[in-house]
Amino acid sequence: MTRTDQQLADFQAVLFDMDGTLVDSTVAVESIWSAWAERNSIPTADVLAWCHGRNVAATITHFLPHIAPETLQSMVSAQLDQECTQLASVKPAAGGLELLIWLDAHHIPWGRRHQRAAATRARPTRR
Repeated sequence: MTRTDQQLADFQAVLFDMDGTLVDSTVAVESIWSAWAERNSIPTADVLAWCHGRNVAATITHFLPHIAPETLQSMVSAQLDQECTQLASVKPAAGGLELLIWLDAHHIPWGRRHQRAAATRARPTRR
């Protein structure tokens, strides 16, 4: 057993923050949130400054604090659906694919069953 193999023996899985680590979805995210801001008469720059790294519900309630729960749920679903379908501008992050190949070569799990994201399962799987 090599030294690297001994060091890796302690791993059971690797968890990633998906966006910015494995993929870059900045263009898609900003497009979706810009459209939302316009539909809700909120300054786009304010929404874009706030939304990155936050979940959809937190972003919506930050700008619409008195939103009815059923309206919030509808908006969250619509935003997440758009994030799952606007994939053309989502690009692999530099080195992300190479890292996943390396993890596979060393039998370190990283796949969907180990996912721990604020995102729905559909979003990370498609990206």
